[in-house]
Amino acid sequence: MTVEWIMAVIVALYSYWGPSPCDEGDERCAAKNEERATELRRMGEAINGCSTFHGFDPFLIVDIIGGESSFLQEPCHREIPLDKIIERIPLEDQRAEETVRWTCGSRICSRNSINVTEVGDKLSFWVCPAGELGMMQIVPGSQWVRSGRQIEGTDVVLSRDPRERRTQILDRVNNIWIGCEELAAHRDNYISQIPEDADKDRTASEDAGLTHWYNWVGWYNTGRQCDTADRYRDRRVRGYLGICDIEVNGSEGVKPLRDYWEGCEVVQNLIGEED
Repeated sequence: MTVEWIMAVIVALYSYWGPSPCDEGDERCAAKNEERATELRRMGEAINGCSTFHGFDPFLIVDIIGGESSFLQEPCHREIPLDKIIERIPLEDQRAEETVRWTCGSRICSRNSINVTEVGDKLSFWVCPAGELGMMQIVPGSQWVRSGRQIEGTDVVLSRDPRERRTQILDRVNNIWIGCEELAAHRDNYISQIPEDADKDRTASEDAGLTHWYNWVGWYNTGRQCDTADRYRDRRVRGYLGICDIEVNGSEGVKPLRDYWEGCEVVQNLIGEED
């Protein structure tokens, strides 16, 4: 049931993961819907699998992926038709970095960008300064994506060929497992810093499924405790509680997830205690 709920939440948050309406006999449309449904299930099973392996609330992982990438495979990459580009402004003291402005609908979009190049009739550029990869925004030079390394909890070994390794990292399932592994390391680092004599705090923090995840989840964004990590944590808490309002189909019919998932009540109570 959990995988189905994860899939339902993803579709509710990002409708492009749901099926598109198809005309009768439109085999191409039907095939795309089937392909999308298969990939959606792969993600749901990966989120549930890595959460079980590392001891996470799977809906926390859904919330993190949503915040990092909105479930886009390459959220950092943009390709904009040249006729929509308004201007490119080189940034002072930032080699090979530019501010790109372009028309997007009725608005004007602007992003600081790297690796800006013209490819045919489009401008190609990246908007992540560290070149982060995939749905969970894995930093390329991090320990989690070293060549020859096996992704914990899977049988996937990262290739020593840079191009092959990049393709592996961008695979949605691999990316989810890598992100979960990094998140688990930050949690364990947080726990290790709790004084040995603080038995009550240590016990609570070692409840890896739910309790006190808001104390360390911000480290996934920053690698350490700081104001930025706290802001990231606050966004994740709001996002998580928003997920709890999404309706899913359970044993008692279609109801908000919070009516079925105990994690929603636990987090709500914890936040209420802080207030």
